[in-house]
Amino acid sequence: MKKSYLYILSVLILSITGCNNSDDRYLKQHLIGEWSGINQVAMAMLEPDQDITFISEYRFRESSEFSIITFAEDLEGNFLGYRTLVKGKYNVNETSLLLFEAKSFETKEDELLKDLDQLKQMNSKHNPSETFEIEFDEEFYFMTLKRSCPENALCIKDPELERKTVFIF
Repeated sequence: MKKSYLYILSVLILSITGCNNSDDRYLKQHLIGEWSGINQVAMAMLEPDQDITFISEYRFRESSEFSIITFAEDLEGNFLGYRTLVKGKYNVNETSLLLFEAKSFETKEDELLKDLDQLKQMNSKHNPSETFEIEFDEEFYFMTLKRSCPENALCIKDPELERKTVFIF
């Protein structure tokens, strides 16, 4: 009798952990690719008369590496230059996305845009990490990365991204 209880308990534990791993793989499968959206933080730094749009492209690879490139376009969609590049690793757990071991490259404070190879690496004493809750639409064409924001805080809008490509090698 004890053996059958032990067997049932083992099967139950394996099925529960198996589902979580399967759910994580399912979420990662839909996350992999290139996503694009307006960068609200960079847009907030502009003067009202500047006709520039900042766009962030998020790239998630099968190898659990990510990059986020922020660049500017004029109103006609012409490329103007880069603002930031962030590269690191990511992990998916249920509906959470953790970005970690990130290296950040940016323009200097007095510069708005630069070529990609002219961005300066930010000195960081630690590897910053950030956690988001992921929400997809039904077809997995749109994704929102929800940040934690206290009720009484003034927080920026959560990134709303549109899928550009499905696979990145």
